Amino acid sequence: MNSKKQRILFVDDEEQVLNGLRRILHHQSKVWNMEFVISGDEALDKMLQTDFDAVVSDVSMPGRSGFELLQIIRNRKQTKDVPVIILTGLNERALKRQALDLGATDLLNNRNNQLPQKRRAA
Repeated sequence: MNSKKQRILFVDDEEQVLNGLRRILHHQSKVWNMEFVISGDEALDKMLQTDFDAVVSDVSMPGRSGFELLQIIRNRKQTKDVPVIILTGLNERALKRQALDLGATDLLNNRNNQLPQKRRAA
């Protein structure tokens, strides 16, 4: 049995989204080492320092977009095989095709609360 934790890098320019992901995925901390960064550039810096098993990135960020980050990941020998999932709040079919064409593993839409959320009882 492989007891090594998977290393997952989450990238989003909105701290509240990252905080939500931290809360939602907290129970995964026994099997995942999760890191959270607020920009594509910070993600690239982290990926030079540490090997990650997967990257989950927002598509729309100031500076380097999630698609630009994806292209760089795919063009670097040491990261070209890392699975990348793109998140978006936009509901455009063309985005999924573009993400897959650029080498994303998948594109998930987080619009209208489609991503799992922890809800409190009223």
